[in-house]
Amino acid sequence: MLLISLSIHGVTATKLKHNEGEARKMYERWLLENEKNYNNLGEKERRFIVFKDNLKLIETHNLVSNRTYELGLNQFADLTVDESCCWAFSAAGAVEGINQITTGELISLSEQQLIDCATETNDRCDGGDAAYAFMFIKENGGIVTNKDYPFTGDKNATCKAIEMITTRKVTIDSYEGVPIFDEMSLKKAVANQPIAVGIDARNMHFYKDVILIDIVTKNLDFS
Repeated sequence: MLLISLSIHGVTATKLKHNEGEARKMYERWLLENEKNYNNLGEKERRFIVFKDNLKLIETHNLVSNRTYELGLNQFADLTVDESCCWAFSAAGAVEGINQITTGELISLSEQQLIDCATETNDRCDGGDAAYAFMFIKENGGIVTNKDYPFTGDKNATCKAIEMITTRKVTIDSYEGVPIFDEMSLKKAVANQPIAVGIDARNMHFYKDVILIDIVTKNLDFS
């Protein structure tokens, strides 16, 4: 797929929608909706600061009338662009999808377990590959739910895979890669099940709606 490069510069000084108190309420609601639990108060506050910065970025972007696409809060709203845990979210999401297709039940699976445990070749939140997450799930005999192993954002937590042996919820039999630049193979893959994809997504971090027009590069920084 070829995307057109478009650069737009300049934002007029316009008051943003949400003040500190409103942003705090949005953050607390967002935490509940995304099943995130920060037991460390310092970490929760640090994440709120990141959330506020991202909210400002989103609102500033959307104030420009001739943007080709809209940004919005999503599950990555309290992460900085330097935190590359996305490979774990991508892998967990793909497994959630194939499990729903197979069983009819949509279960939220643990990204944090992948971040903590699938570390043989992945570097936690400093970069990783969904393929190695699939390898861990297969070799570990499954992955647990987000409820049993919630996301904390802790990049140095100890793996609880052994402790969770009785609570593994979803397993996979196998996984395989789709050849690069092979659109027919990609079409066949997505026609049957969700897939995990690595792309250069610096401008898609909070994508919400409309058509994104951007430039394609080989710098993979998002899954």
